[in-house]
Amino acid sequence: MKKLFKKNSGQITGLRPDYRPKNGDTYYWVRSDIGQICKSEWASDAKRHEFRWSIGNTFRTRSDAEAAIVAQKKWHKDLVEGK
Repeated sequence: MKKLFKKNSGQITGLRPDYRPKNGDTYYWVRSDIGQICKSEWASDAKRHEFRWSIGNTFRTRSDAEAAIVAQKKWHKDLVEGK
């Protein structure tokens, strides 16, 4: 799995995960409002799926989505602490 976020001159740049689901594939994503991991079936004609992929929020497994949450929490903590 690629590094999810990188610091760049104080900016955070999201990187797309290696995994881009195909039509009919099951994938996991994280609800940003409550941090819940959700499971969906990819439909190439659905804009919501394309949007999730474009912001790096599609994961092959639940454990990959859990790892993304941990990475995001660490990034936020480092940002708040000025690291």
